[in-house]
Amino acid sequence: MGQMSLYDHHASLSLDGCHPGYSLEDIDAVFGKDSFRTLKYSQTFYLPADDDDDDGEDDATDAENTNNNPNQSSKTILHNSKTSNKLLAITPHLSGHVVGGCYWVLKQLSDDTEIILAPTYHHAKEKHLAGSSLHKFGLNADALLTMPGGARGLLGKLYKPPTPKDKIALKGIIKYKGNRPVLAPPLGNRSEAELIESIMAALRRDGNVLLPTDASGRVLELLLVLDRHWERQRLGGAYNLCWVGPMCLNTLEFARSQLEWMAAPLGAQFDSQRGHPFALKSVKICSSIGELEGVIERSNGNPTCVLASGASMDHGPARDLLVRWGNNPDNLIMITDSTRCVPRGDVWFKRHGGRGAAGIGGGDKQTAPE
Repeated sequence: MGQMSLYDHHASLSLDGCHPGYSLEDIDAVFGKDSFRTLKYSQTFYLPADDDDDDGEDDATDAENTNNNPNQSSKTILHNSKTSNKLLAITPHLSGHVVGGCYWVLKQLSDDTEIILAPTYHHAKEKHLAGSSLHKFGLNADALLTMPGGARGLLGKLYKPPTPKDKIALKGIIKYKGNRPVLAPPLGNRSEAELIESIMAALRRDGNVLLPTDASGRVLELLLVLDRHWERQRLGGAYNLCWVGPMCLNTLEFARSQLEWMAAPLGAQFDSQRGHPFALKSVKICSSIGELEGVIERSNGNPTCVLASGASMDHGPARDLLVRWGNNPDNLIMITDSTRCVPRGDVWFKRHGGRGAAGIGGGDKQTAPE
C-alpha cells in the first residue's frame, strides 16, 4: 500500500507539471525484493542474518504460538541452536490503523531485554481492521517507545480507572472522581454516525461533499463505511458516491488481495460466498476529475460525495475540487486527517472570514473521525 501511495503522489505532482523528486523506477527499486525482507505478523527474524537465511517460516510458528497466547508475551522466543549466535530478535505485530501496519518487538537475546517500537497504532476494531494487539505486549516490555499520549502517557491515564499509585502520583494534576476514568473512550459507532449525518445534511440541501483522503490507507475504512450506508439506504439513485485518484483501481485490487491482513469478518464474508467486501457496488471509481464530471453529468447533476486523494489538499484531485467547491456555502469539505489539514483550514477561515471551505452552511468546521 505504501507503494500505491508513492505512485499516487508521483502522478498527482506530474499532472501539475511538477517534478516529484523521484521516478517510478526509483519506487520500484525501493520496494523490490532486494530492498526488503518481508515478514508476516508474528514472524520472528534474527540478527545478524545468515547469508543462507530463509524467510523465517520456521520462526513464524513459535511466534504465532506466542501471539495466540498473549499472557506469555513475546519473551517465549526459544533459545536453541538456531539462535545461539544471534544477538537480536525482531517480531512485527498488528498495530491497526492501516493495512500492513505493525509495531515491532525487539528482544536482546543475551539478557531478554525487550523494547517495543510503536510509532502508530489504533486500538479500536473497525470495518476493515482488527484493533491493535499492543495492549497484550506493551505492559510487559522493558521499554515502550510510542507517540505522545500513548497508554503509558498522561493522556492515556485519563481513559483508565485510576490505581492507588496513580491517585498519589497524579494528585493535583488529574482530579479523579472515585474509581471512574476522567474521560470516556470515543465510540466508533458514534463517530460513524456523526460522519454520515454531516454528509447527508449537505447532500439533502443539494450540496456536494469533499473528503480529502490518503491514497491507500484510511481511505479503505471510509469506503466501507459509506458504501454500506449507500447500500442499506439505497441512495444510489439520488446521490453519487465517488472515489477519485490516479491509483484508485490499483489500490482496490491490492485491497481485494489482502483480506488475510484485515478484520476477520471481512474474510468470513468472502468465504461464505456473500460477495467480496471490497466489491463497493455503490462507489463509482474515477481516475481523474474529467471522469468525475462525466459521472455527475450522467446523473443529471445529482449531489455528489467524493473521496479524493490528496489529504493535505496541496495537490491532486482534492486540491482541484477544493478550488471548485470551496466558495459554495452549501458544499461541505470534511477534513479526514486533522494532523495535516486543520492548520490549513484555520488559515482559510482567517482569510475568508469563516465562509466556504471546510464548513457546513454557516461555515462551521467539520473534521471526520480518523
